[in-house]
Amino acid sequence: MPMKKRSCLILWLCLCVMTVGARGQAGAARAAALKKASAALQSQSFAEAIKICREQLSSTPDDYELNFLLARAYSYSGDWEKAQQTVDKLLANDPENTDVLLLGARLKFWRNDRRGAEEGYGRVLRLRPGDSEALMGMAEVVIGIMANDMVG
Repeated sequence: MPMKKRSCLILWLCLCVMTVGARGQAGAARAAALKKASAALQSQSFAEAIKICREQLSSTPDDYELNFLLARAYSYSGDWEKAQQTVDKLLANDPENTDVLLLGARLKFWRNDRRGAEEGYGRVLRLRPGDSEALMGMAEVVIGIMANDMVG
């Protein structure tokens, strides 16, 4: 094999190895961030979960799992505007993602938007008939609407 071809081949192999190594490191950092953010969310350290997700998302802004954790952390911390923005971003990429639709419906319920919550849970049920979380959410909405009607 001519020297020039061999040098090109060696250079190409080195670049491949470096790329794979960099991806492996990025994947490990992502996995560590997911684990830490999930643990923070479990322990109700919402500000910590938000910080971890945002730091990791600075290098991978479209990461579904990190954005979903971020939306949950925002919602549980009461920052419903940021939670809704993150849910909207996720739904723009996958409008039939029932996990995100459920979170969006819950956000609407927590904000006393009973009709919006009903619409969100209904959408989940059209995509996944019999979904127990959506059915429970729908029941909460109906009870809330009925209670409102009785008072008003």
